[in-house]
Amino acid sequence: MATEGGPEITALLAAWRDGEPGSRDRLMELAYPELRRLDHRKSRLVELRYFAGLTVEEAARALDISVETAKRDWRLAKAWLLAELTRQNPAT
Repeated sequence: MATEGGPEITALLAAWRDGEPGSRDRLMELAYPELRRLDHRKSRLVELRYFAGLTVEEAARALDISVETAKRDWRLAKAWLLAELTRQNPAT
């Protein structure tokens, strides 16, 4: 499947899928600050899942939300982050 986005994002996404060290961190560095500004709960979920390594269930308990809400927020946050990366680096 082709990945939309600029060359940097395309390369980073490919590197992330290949497990290249540091690629995931760079992707987060590019898009996470805006999510944090826009949606506190989803950004906290990303922090707990991404940075702290918690499971969805553990993060849901920490945020005092249902597991289903955490799963939905996690899907939306991941989709939003990818969309933000694409927006920041449109195809040329």
